[in-house]
Amino acid sequence: MLRELPKRPDEREPKAVTLDTGDPDDPSTGPEENEATQQSPKAEGKSEVAAKSAAATRGPKDRYVAPEMRTYTPIYRFGHELLIPTVIGNNSPKLFLIDTGSVTNLMSSEAARSVTKVRDESRVTLRGLSGTVKNVKSADKVVIQFAHFKQENDDLISFDLTPISRATGTEVSGILGFTLLHMLAITIDYRDGLVDFEYQPSPWQR
Repeated sequence: MLRELPKRPDEREPKAVTLDTGDPDDPSTGPEENEATQQSPKAEGKSEVAAKSAAATRGPKDRYVAPEMRTYTPIYRFGHELLIPTVIGNNSPKLFLIDTGSVTNLMSSEAARSVTKVRDESRVTLRGLSGTVKNVKSADKVVIQFAHFKQENDDLISFDLTPISRATGTEVSGILGFTLLHMLAITIDYRDGLVDFEYQPSPWQR
């Protein structure tokens, strides 16, 4: 569902849309209106300044957090990818990819080794667009914290995410997958880079 974003403090109300009927007897397009719209050089100068000012406001802007979005979490957008700061264990926040195309949560081997024991996992086979993933490992219990949620993960699958990090342009330390995301209603503000999650348990969990 799409909803209109809150207006920025510097945004102006859009001008009323008018229709040129081409009727010479219509005051909105007739001589009376044309005479009223003729501008003096001074007025034209002001119009040019206003136009330049309007053009300047169309450029990049800082993130704006509206009062009704103060509980939202800042995210980072790289193309179509959305990365959210995520804490694992007691480490500093790392960037995890929000990806409903991933079946489950995943973590880079390096990030997993920084918080728990990691062991080879020969029973699991991961396949991606580039083929079968090599050197798949399993991490012991890992606590993932993002936004205002915390989740314990047992035997979390980990592998080398370097190819994904290179393609993205920044280090990606993990992936939040469908097994977690399907329990959440997600609201995304692409303009300001904000996301909100609302827990929606399944009927048998209520």
